Amino acid sequence: KLGSVVPTYDHEDGAKHLPASQLYDLFHHWLRFKVSQMRDDARAAEKVLRDEGFPAARVVPDFEFQRDADRKTHRVHLPVRVTLKRRVDVKFVGNRASAARDLREQLTIFTAGAYDDVELAESAHALVREYQKHGYFEARVTFRRTLERAPVDAAGKPRGDDVEEVTFTIDEGPELKVKRVEIVSESGAPLSFAANELRDKAGLETKAFPALGAIGLGEGGYVTQVQLQQDAERLVNPYKSSS
Repeated sequence: KLGSVVPTYDHEDGAKHLPASQLYDLFHHWLRFKVSQMRDDARAAEKVLRDEGFPAARVVPDFEFQRDADRKTHRVHLPVRVTLKRRVDVKFVGNRASAARDLREQLTIFTAGAYDDVELAESAHALVREYQKHGYFEARVTFRRTLERAPVDAAGKPRGDDVEEVTFTIDEGPELKVKRVEIVSESGAPLSFAANELRDKAGLETKAFPALGAIGLGEGGYVTQVQLQQDAERLVNPYKSSS
């Protein structure tokens, strides 16, 4: 069984964010020590740090059986390397329809474990998709990143850590509801299928906003670009299957 966890940190205050006692709780189980479980526990420890604002954090167990397993006591002493990297402080500007805590859950930087410009752009796209799900079809999101250096003492030694400050600026636009959905031919000639029949055969997701939607009754009523593209593809299938 697990006897102890011996962590090493890349930050001087790393133990403040993920102390050895918490690591022990994450890696300790009533059953015998298993390497496969150890890997899952390391991912759980990384999530703790990412929730603390360290999206690129890594927790790497350095287990070697011959060195770390005590055959006399049947206990494992597990070395763990904890790499926090830089803390990221996320801010939202312009969000009125969605709370910051809900928007933060959509960010990909904390699931992908990276905060470069590519991943920040993907997080911005994820925020747009979330807004579109709730009827803000014209939503636009941009981001800005700045590095806040830690203050230094009289000897020039940093007091604390550098912080990457990322600000997502949101232009929500108007809340748009679907008034009606019409299916017509390009030429204006009658369709081979009746509109209602084609809608059912294709299984369209785009629907008009329900009459009682304002009080939470009914489904649909909003649309996203992805949903429109998928519905366009669905409309092709009944024609292909009938040819």
